[in-house]
Amino acid sequence: MSANAFDEEVQLRFQQNFKNYFQYLFFFYYEVKFLKILIIIQISTSKSLIKTKINETQLATQSILLQIKQCNNHSFQNSNKNIKVLQVAQIAKGISLCKNLQQLKLDLSQNQIQSQGAFLLGEGISDCRNLKSLTILLKNNYIFVEGAQSILEKISTCSDIQYLSIDMSSNSIKDKKEFKLKMCCFKISLYQKFSLSQNIGNLSNLRSLKMILSQNYIGNYGISQLGLGISKCNQLEILNLNFQENLIQDNGVKDFACSIRKCQKLKQLTLNFNNNNIKDSGIEELGLSIKSCSQLNFIHFSLDNNQIGKKGFYQLGLGIGKCKQLKQLYLSTVNYSYLPIGKCVNLIDISIVFQKNQIQRVSDFSKMSAQIGNLINLTSINLFLKTHRIGTKGAQMLGLAISKCIKLTSLNLNLSKNDINAEGGNCLGQGIGNCSQLKTLKIYLNKNKLGASNIIQGISKCTLISTFLIEIESNFINCKQASTFAIGINKLVNLNQFDFSISQNEIQCTGLYKITIDLGVCSKLTQLSLDFQANYIRDYGVIDLGLSISSLFNLQKLKLNLSNNFIGDTGISGLANGIASCHKIAILYLNLQFNYIKDQGMIELATGITKMKKLTQTSIKLNQGQNQSLNQLFTTQILKCHQLSLIFIDICQDQINWQKLMKRKLIRLVDTKKLNQTF
Repeated sequence: MSANAFDEEVQLRFQQNFKNYFQYLFFFYYEVKFLKILIIIQISTSKSLIKTKINETQLATQSILLQIKQCNNHSFQNSNKNIKVLQVAQIAKGISLCKNLQQLKLDLSQNQIQSQGAFLLGEGISDCRNLKSLTILLKNNYIFVEGAQSILEKISTCSDIQYLSIDMSSNSIKDKKEFKLKMCCFKISLYQKFSLSQNIGNLSNLRSLKMILSQNYIGNYGISQLGLGISKCNQLEILNLNFQENLIQDNGVKDFACSIRKCQKLKQLTLNFNNNNIKDSGIEELGLSIKSCSQLNFIHFSLDNNQIGKKGFYQLGLGIGKCKQLKQLYLSTVNYSYLPIGKCVNLIDISIVFQKNQIQRVSDFSKMSAQIGNLINLTSINLFLKTHRIGTKGAQMLGLAISKCIKLTSLNLNLSKNDINAEGGNCLGQGIGNCSQLKTLKIYLNKNKLGASNIIQGISKCTLISTFLIEIESNFINCKQASTFAIGINKLVNLNQFDFSISQNEIQCTGLYKITIDLGVCSKLTQLSLDFQANYIRDYGVIDLGLSISSLFNLQKLKLNLSNNFIGDTGISGLANGIASCHKIAILYLNLQFNYIKDQGMIELATGITKMKKLTQTSIKLNQGQNQSLNQLFTTQILKCHQLSLIFIDICQDQINWQKLMKRKLIRLVDTKKLNQTF
C-alpha cells in the first residue's frame, strides 16, 4: 500500500471511530496528515510519550479509539476558534474516555464556551481520576461566576492532582454570594456561596497552583474564599496567583495573607495585585504572613497602581528580610520606598522596578543602595529606575553598592532620565568594574547629562563580559567628549554581542572614528548593533565605520542605524565595501533614511550586499530614488543573494508600483512580516 493510500485509510478509520466524539476537536487539523496529528496531540499508550508512526498491523489489531482511551498524556490547542457549548460537549466526552490520563493541557482561550461549557468541560475532566497535572486556559470565555464555580468543583474530585494551572482571566467572575446556573436544556437553581475555598481545599495532594483571575472583579470576598481553600493545601510548594484589576482592598488582602501562613512548605510565591485598591494595612499583613513561610526561596510581587505608602512597603520589606532561604526576589511597584532586605544574605537574584516616580530625597535612595551592597552573594541584579531624581550622588552610591557584589555575572540597570552627569557616570563605571566575574551587562542612561563621562573605561576591567548593551541617547555629547566613551572598548576581548546607542548627540565624524577604531580588537564579536542616528557624522565618518567593520571577520549579525546624518554616495560606497568584507554575516539591518543618498550610492550599496553570500535575512530603509527604475534595479540586485529567506526593503514615499514589484520578485522568500520580530 502506498504512503498516500495508507494515510487516506487511516483518516477514514479515524473519522469513523471519532465522528461522534472528536468531530470538532480535530477539525482545524483537517488538512494535516493523520500521522502528524498523533504527534501534535501527544497521544501515548505507555508512561513515556510515543512519537512513532502507526503501522498497518497496529491499525488492524488495535483501534485508534482504544489508544485514546489508554493515553496518559494529552495536549491540544483550540484558542480563538469560535468554539461554543456544543463543541465543548464533544471535547468533554472525548476527554472522559481517557481514564488513564495523567497529564492534560487544554487551551480554549478567547472562545465562547460560557458557563454551560465550563460545566461540561469539568464533567469530562472529572472522569480522569488519575490526573496528576492539569492546565486549562479559559481566558475571555464568558464563563462568569457560575462557570468558574462548576469547573473548579468538578476538578476538585480529581484528588491526585499535584500540578494545577488555570487561566480564567476576563470572564466576569464577580463577587456574588448567590447565583443561578443554567446549563444544557434545563435549569438548576443554586443559592449558595461562591465556594472556591471548598473546591481548592479538596486537592490535598496539590504541590503547585497557578491561577490567573485578572480583570474579574472578585473583590474581597472572592480572594478571602480562595485563601481559605489554599490554606487546606498542606503540601503546596509553588503558588502563583494573578489578581490584577479585581477591586481588592485591604480586608481581602488581610484575610488572604492570614490563610497562606498555614502553607508551611511554600517555596515559591508569585502574587500580582496590580490595579487594585490596596493600602498600607493590607500589605503590612502580607509582610507579617511571609515571615511564617520559612522555606520561601522565590518571591515575585507586582503591586503597581495601588495606594501603598512607605509604611506598608517598609513592613513588607521586614517580612521579606525574615526569609533566610530567599534566593530570588522580584518586586514591581509605582511607589518608591525603602525596603529593609539587607538580611537576605542568600539572595542571588534581585529585580526591583520602581515605575513613573521621582525619588525626592537622595537619602532614601542611599538606604536602598546600602541594602544592595549588603547582599554580597548576588549573581544577578535588575534595577529599573527610569525617570527618577537620583542624580550624581545617587549614581555614586549605587556604584559603591554594586562594587561590593563581586559575584555578579549579570547586571541590568535602567537609569534613564535621572540627571546623572559625567562624574556620576564615572563612579558608576568604576563600581561596575569591580565585578570581575560579570558576563552580561545592560545599562540604559538615556537623557542624562553624561557629557565627557568615561564610564566604559571603568567597565573595561570586566574582561569576561560577552554581552554588552549601553544606551546613552540625548546626553549632550560632542565630538571631543565622544572619545572618552571609546576608552577601554579594546580591553573587552571576550565580547560576543555589543549594542551601542549614542543617537541624538553631536559626535560627528571625528567622534564616530574614535568610538569605532578599536572595535577590530574584539575579534570574537558575532553580533554588533550601532545606533548613530542624528549625529552629523557625514561621509567621512561612515567611511571610517566601514573600515572598522571590515576587520570583524566573525560577524554574523549587523544592525546599523545611520539615519539623519548628512550621508551621501561617497560614504555609502565606503560602508558597502566594509560590510561586504564580512563574509559570515547572515542578518543585516540598515537604516539610512533621511540622508543624501542618490543613484550611485544605491547601486554601490546593492553591489556590496550581493557579495554577502551567507545573507539570509535583511532589512534596508532608504530614501526614495530619483526614478522608479532605480528602485527596481536595487531590489533586483539584492535578490541575487540566493540564501535570502526574509527581506524587507523600505524606500520612503514610494507607492503601489514598487509593492507590485516586490510581490513578483519575492516568491521564494518565506515571510517578510516576520522580519520586524527578528530585529
